[in-house]
Amino acid sequence: MYIRQKQLDNLKALVKPGKVLVIYGARRTGKTTLIKEFLRGETHPYLLVNPKFQRQFKGYPLLKLKSI
Repeated sequence: MYIRQKQLDNLKALVKPGKVLVIYGARRTGKTTLIKEFLRGETHPYLLVNPKFQRQFKGYPLLKLKSI
């Protein structure tokens, strides 16, 4: 659990208002679980995009994404 807590602490340090944070890596390494754990209890708006729907957002105006 120490490693997961360290990852959460690193993520908290990287998140900045008005910025996009992209997390990528090999399959089945816990990226989605880490993000969901990080977002648990979050009160600010966020958009978690499943790769299956990623193409739908390509070229989508940023103002439209902010309004979702």
